[in-house]
Amino acid sequence: LMNSIKNGIIGNKFKTFCFYNKSFESNGTHFLNLINIYYNNVKKIHKIGKSKDDIYLKYKNGEAYFFKIAKNNYNNNCIVIYGDKGKIEITSRPENCIIYKKVKDKIYKKYFILQKTQTINLTSEHLQNNVLKNIYNVLKKNGKLLLKEKSLIEYLSIINKIKSL
Repeated sequence: LMNSIKNGIIGNKFKTFCFYNKSFESNGTHFLNLINIYYNNVKKIHKIGKSKDDIYLKYKNGEAYFFKIAKNNYNNNCIVIYGDKGKIEITSRPENCIIYKKVKDKIYKKYFILQKTQTINLTSEHLQNNVLKNIYNVLKKNGKLLLKEKSLIEYLSIINKIKSL
C-alpha cells in the first residue's frame, strides 16, 4: 500500500494526519515509519502548540501532522493521507483501509468529490503473512527489503529530533 502511494495512487502532493493514543514513542512512531516510505527529505520538525505529543513535519513533497488523542481506554489509531488525486484512510481496531479517488462532481461542475473505490480489511493475520512473505522473498533474493539502511537511519534521526523538542 505504501509503495502504491509512493507510485502515485493518490497523487504526489501529500498531507498526512496521524491520530494516536498513548505516546508518540509507543504509537506515533509506527505512523512515522509508514510515512517515511512515501515522503522525501524532512525539512522541518516542530511541536504544534504547547503539547509535546502534537507534532508537525515538513517534507520536500508534503506535510505530516501527528495528534495524540485524549487519554482514552480504547485503541483508535488512524492515519489519513491526502494526495492531489485522492485519499487513503487506515484505521486500527478494526483494521481496515479505504481508498478514495478524486472524480468530477456531477452537481457542481467546477468541483471534485472523493469517491470510495476500494476497502481493504487489514487483519493481523493478513499483515503478518505479508511481512513473512517479504522476509522469505528477501532471503531467496526474489524480493527487496521494505526498509533499507539509509531510510532506517533517517527514521531514527527524525525520532531523535522529535524527542529533543
